[in-house]
Amino acid sequence: MSECALEWNFVLTSLNFTWEVTLMKNFMIVLLLVFSFMLMANHSQAALLINEIEVNTENDGPNSSDSGKEFFEILSDLGSESLSGLTFLVIEGDGGGSGTIDKALSLDGFSTGTNGLFLWRDDSAVLLPAPDAATVINVADFDPDLENGSNTFALVRGFTGLEGDDLDTDDDGTIDVALPWSSVLDAVSAKDSGSSDNGYAAAMLAGGIDFPNISFAADSLIRLTTGQWIAADIDEANSDYPGPYPLDDTQAIFSDGTALVPSTALTFNTLSPGSANPALVPEPASLVLMCLSGLLAVAGLRRRQS
Repeated sequence: MSECALEWNFVLTSLNFTWEVTLMKNFMIVLLLVFSFMLMANHSQAALLINEIEVNTENDGPNSSDSGKEFFEILSDLGSESLSGLTFLVIEGDGGGSGTIDKALSLDGFSTGTNGLFLWRDDSAVLLPAPDAATVINVADFDPDLENGSNTFALVRGFTGLEGDDLDTDDDGTIDVALPWSSVLDAVSAKDSGSSDNGYAAAMLAGGIDFPNISFAADSLIRLTTGQWIAADIDEANSDYPGPYPLDDTQAIFSDGTALVPSTALTFNTLSPGSANPALVPEPASLVLMCLSGLLAVAGLRRRQS
């Protein structure tokens, strides 16, 4: 090969190497940018939800009133998620007071724990069972207590209103004033047997949960880890301060009004402030399918190993 050909071949090889290095650098830059955008998008879309609410836990223990036993809980799908800019609202649903904002509790400065849970409770007594150690807990009296009866509970961003504001001036179940928030993250309502009572969760948010009229005034609202909402009374005869608080098997319903028996339908049947909520026990048919899937997986593993 001539000297000229060798030189030309060297030039082409150098150019090709330089092009490959440049291509690899550009690829890595694009990959890093895509990864960064994915992280930002995932963080910005973190779900923040109402997880559990307790408004009425009377018993004949040393503290026979609601005070010291009420709480609400927020759940995030990412750990240590900021709650700044958010407000927890309690909106009256009983008759002539429907639509009045009874409580507006600012969550500025708080965050969920590394387990995704934030608990606001009104007493520092040691709970039974104890909350998860990773849960962020705020202790502050609600003063006055969270009201029993018909209420809508909402988690909103950018709240500009005041406690006492009336969102439903004619008490017909429709919000008819300018909304004093920029967005609604979650909303759930429960109504007792009052025929003129209202719930506003579905009107505030697509996917908001309005329980139908219930024959009892629900003590608690619980988002199961399997996704369903239930409303239940506390079994006061078998509860004691400061817990555990078992759910009443005779007064518990799903959000569509279907009754359930918590002691058999749930993985456990007590309130769980500051810890993961119960789940639905799988139906027998589901258990069979799970067992079959497990057996097939084991058989497949043994076949590959043989």
